[in-house]
Amino acid sequence: MTLAEALRRYGTEVMQFSGSRSAKYHLAKIVETLGPETLVSDVSVRMLSDYVAARRHDVSRYGRPYSPRTINMELFHFRRLMIRAERVWGLPVSATAWPWLPPDASAERHRILTDEEEERLLAAAADHLRPAIEFSLLTGLRLNNTLRLDWSQIDMSVGSISVGIKGGRHLVLPIAPGLRKVLEGLGPKSSGRVFTYRGRPLTTWYCSWRTALRRSGLEGMHWHDLRHTFADRLLKRGARLTDVR
Repeated sequence: MTLAEALRRYGTEVMQFSGSRSAKYHLAKIVETLGPETLVSDVSVRMLSDYVAARRHDVSRYGRPYSPRTINMELFHFRRLMIRAERVWGLPVSATAWPWLPPDASAERHRILTDEEEERLLAAAADHLRPAIEFSLLTGLRLNNTLRLDWSQIDMSVGSISVGIKGGRHLVLPIAPGLRKVLEGLGPKSSGRVFTYRGRPLTTWYCSWRTALRRSGLEGMHWHDLRHTFADRLLKRGARLTDVR
């Protein structure tokens, strides 16, 4: 069976029920690189090691190198495909037990904003992007949770926000005074996306984000660093690490 055939079968049996768009992208990328006509039985640890070495020098469409976490996720999904090929489809497979080849993603750098840098970033941000940045700094939620937030998830009278997070868990956040001010400035509604641009959900945020970074002199910062900043500030104010997590 070729990798292209394996990918199609895996998509039919697994991904159509539980696969995310990112998983499909990761698998398609590694199959394309290793060669769609490559046999599953011919995939070796050496091929995967070469793939990782080449991937470290690739850049995304935004001109940024791929992080160790991204490369790890590509290998993670590919390994699941290979394990299914071996254990369910009965194919001879030689590369299902390889170690993680990229550097540990936990070794990535974390950027923490100072109060002065936060002021510069907010001052440089476009009007439609600034509330989303403030919200992220005040809640620590991931970008996806922030941009997809709906007013129906927010109870201003009770003072809470309900969100579904990674791992199928549910999180209820209190609305502190600073966060309430941000939300009230957006004009609370019964439903509809919280963060919008010209009346539509805020989805094309990256160009505005890069512009804000350039104007504030904070090039190289990632949106996820807002989450790290939130966590760092909580810890410095005496919060327990388990609660921050």
